[in-house]
Amino acid sequence: MSSSPRLTAGLFYAGKILLCIDFIVFCLRLMAIFTISRTLGPKIIIVKRMMKQMFFFMFLLSIWVVAYGVAKQGILIHNEDRLGWILRGAVYEPYLTIFGDVPSNIDNTDFDITSCSLDGSDPLKPRCPVLTEDDLPAFPEWLMILMLCVYLLFANILLLNLLIAIFNFTFQEVQDNTDRIWKFQRYELIKEYHSRPVAPPPFILLSHLYLLLRLVLRRPAPASTAFKQELSQLEEEELLSWEALMKDRYLMSLKQQQMQSTEQRITDTALKVSSLCERQDQEEDGSSRPVVRRLVRLEEQVLQSARALQWIMDNLRPSGFRPSDAPSLNLMPEDSVDGVSNTADREEVFHVMARELQYPGSRVTRFPVPEEKVPWEVSFSSSTTRRTTPVPLQGAAHRGMSSPALHLSHHRGLQTGVCPLSCPTPVPPQGAEHRGMSSLLPYTCPTTGGCKQGPEEKADVHRNPGGRTGLRGRGKLPHLGPNRSMDLIITRWRDSACSELEFLVQQDRNQKCLTFPGGHVDADGRLPLSLTKTLGPKVCEKISELLSEKREVLQVYEGYVDDPQNTDQAWLETSVLNIHLHIDCPLLVDISAAVTRLHQSLLRLQWVEVSGRARLRHDQKERLKRVAQHHCSKF
Repeated sequence: MSSSPRLTAGLFYAGKILLCIDFIVFCLRLMAIFTISRTLGPKIIIVKRMMKQMFFFMFLLSIWVVAYGVAKQGILIHNEDRLGWILRGAVYEPYLTIFGDVPSNIDNTDFDITSCSLDGSDPLKPRCPVLTEDDLPAFPEWLMILMLCVYLLFANILLLNLLIAIFNFTFQEVQDNTDRIWKFQRYELIKEYHSRPVAPPPFILLSHLYLLLRLVLRRPAPASTAFKQELSQLEEEELLSWEALMKDRYLMSLKQQQMQSTEQRITDTALKVSSLCERQDQEEDGSSRPVVRRLVRLEEQVLQSARALQWIMDNLRPSGFRPSDAPSLNLMPEDSVDGVSNTADREEVFHVMARELQYPGSRVTRFPVPEEKVPWEVSFSSSTTRRTTPVPLQGAAHRGMSSPALHLSHHRGLQTGVCPLSCPTPVPPQGAEHRGMSSLLPYTCPTTGGCKQGPEEKADVHRNPGGRTGLRGRGKLPHLGPNRSMDLIITRWRDSACSELEFLVQQDRNQKCLTFPGGHVDADGRLPLSLTKTLGPKVCEKISELLSEKREVLQVYEGYVDDPQNTDQAWLETSVLNIHLHIDCPLLVDISAAVTRLHQSLLRLQWVEVSGRARLRHDQKERLKRVAQHHCSKF
């Protein structure tokens, strides 16, 4: 092959070197194909940007490399005249030191005189450093080691870590915009393949030759096949307007689909209800005080009118009784309205449920007692008292109650053959507290032939501390006077995170609502018999121990209860206790077992979330609200 005229022995090796370099470029050129990939494309862009940043970084690195290399070469070697060895000692060796190749010619312990040339005559060996008379290096060893440490500190630690930080920033920047960068790179690749000839090298020469001939012959170019179409300003504006219109239509359709979904409708409804509730609360807060003031003033005017009518009636009586002074008929001044007790305070004194017209569980109706005549201190002589025949009450709470015990007397209007109450009702001393065991004076009823005090009149020693109810006797209650009961508000947290507070309730079959577990008690310190039947003797025994030890027990309320079963001589007094049970409490396990056991029975128990929406009576909701405030729970 050496005798072939096509080959030149002197340039064959140089061509081989160029071919090897061309192979490297060809392999790197293949990386452009991977830009079409959504995963590999951005990584190639990262490499490309890092190469650009590394190019500028080399300027900073070259300063330290040249500074250390020239100083080291000048100290070790004297009058080196070979350019290759100068560059090797001043640039190449300091550059390799960055990657861990520590030079051995700066340490006297590793010096070997046979590894160097004294006069530099050997082209394969470096020149020996300056030697002393003992053939040892004359340079200061400590200085070279110190220079090497400082060089490695700045070049290998500071600058290389700076380069790593720059690469991290580049990677994060490209990674955050991966999709957009990939789309641009795909566009560039498609544009490149569209604009270049179809034939691959070396057949691409034919395509270039065809283009050259067409240019020489001046043939007209074929129809425009440009990858990018140029538009006029007017056409471009129309295109942008059309794109904006299509975008608005698309976004509007998405918004309509979202609004028509069930979740969105529920969210909108909840927002509207919340706004209405807030507005209503604001209006109530702003207008409640004037309304209360007007109601208080109106009530005072009604009381004054009633006093005036009573004065007129007393003056018209044929008995000749005439009071010395007429009651004042002046209206209440406007500036004194604020000093009058509000309606809420009166509702606490004057019971409402106990004055319902229909007595529960019977056909007996109460006498309608006006609001101002409820207190026992106020004289109520415009009504009569009539004894009725015994009426059996349906659904009596106590089976041991016999028919004779159900003697009910109620207030009626003036009727023929019934004597009016002409004598004033005895008034208890001022400041006397209304207690269930207080001894108060009975009703008296003078008739035409004189008033005799029978067994029912003797029952008037008991008076309802809440005032008149319009019905006399004991009704469905076990006995006259105070009838004591106990209600337990047993609470627990739903989970260990204390997210929601729950309380135990049972179904009230008479009133068809929920109520607290409890019932009538026979003596102080004992649990109701109905509670023992519901929860069982074992649970009630543990509850009694808690009550006796007063552990985890909160007394919520104790006193009079506004109940429809109350009468003038019999009423309910209750003691409401809160027992809070922790998750690890054994009593909670027993109560939960009782709830599961009574799930299908008439005495069904259940755990209900503490909330103002619970189906409880108004007074029980107030007790539950205090419990929620004590445990810092929502209500």
